[in-house]
Amino acid sequence: MRRGEPETAAKAIIAATTDLSKASEADRKLGAAALIDTIELIEVTQLRGGVTQVLQKTKEARAAYPRWKALSAQAGKNLLKLDKPGKAPFPEFNDLDLDF
Repeated sequence: MRRGEPETAAKAIIAATTDLSKASEADRKLGAAALIDTIELIEVTQLRGGVTQVLQKTKEARAAYPRWKALSAQAGKNLLKLDKPGKAPFPEFNDLDLDF
């Protein structure tokens, strides 16, 4: 995702993990790990500093901010579907790793 088209890669990962709620536990863990990495990459490379920082950037960056925010939100929704909030969380998922 770091090289090439990060938006296309993020969309592909999000689309691939949309219907994994009925998949095996191993597939769900793999999908969750991919979503966690995707969310982290979006937050660090595109959304860092929030709206105020992005407004000071180029016109392209200002126009892309809502798209990236929507992708991050969709990835979070998919992660919640895979994580099954009623069950115990994945042991390798540490919410302190996410910088919001």
